[in-house]
Amino acid sequence: CQQLVKNSSFIPTKYNANSFLTWKQTRGFVQSKCDVPFSFIGCAVNCYIQTFSGKGCTADNWLSEYALAIDRLSRYNLILVFEKFRDENYVQAIEDFFGVKGFGEDSIMFCGPEAREANKKVPLHVGFESILKLTKLNEMDTRLYRETTKCLDELAGEYAFPKMNASDFLTQKNIFVSD
Repeated sequence: CQQLVKNSSFIPTKYNANSFLTWKQTRGFVQSKCDVPFSFIGCAVNCYIQTFSGKGCTADNWLSEYALAIDRLSRYNLILVFEKFRDENYVQAIEDFFGVKGFGEDSIMFCGPEAREANKKVPLHVGFESILKLTKLNEMDTRLYRETTKCLDELAGEYAFPKMNASDFLTQKNIFVSD
């Protein structure tokens, strides 16, 4: 990414791109060490569970980390589901809830346009065996995602979130919530 942004003469090719197999051998499929803080960068296995449990390793095939993640997530009143932002009805319901427009608009992240252009020039090729392995390794993450988003699927696109009321929130003295 640094090359794409800072070096205008850099041209991505298949020879200077990192292949999926290289990444797989050095980061993605390697289990995290328990004493190293979890990093979403380079994560390929149970990333949601690691994020919400706060643990980057497992002793029981992710069962206790899954339970911890479910417990933590169930304490929230609202969880925004990024994948649902493709659904115009979901975006409208979130915007209505917060009274703010723009949730469905594209944002420009660091290196985003450059990375998209590089990916067009040198697309990533992932073999079927790797897809099967990742699917198997991420079974607990898939379970967590389905468990925490099934209520949205049951609504079938009819999201009726209540309007946010600023008086429902306690704030610090130096912070205010506007209607």
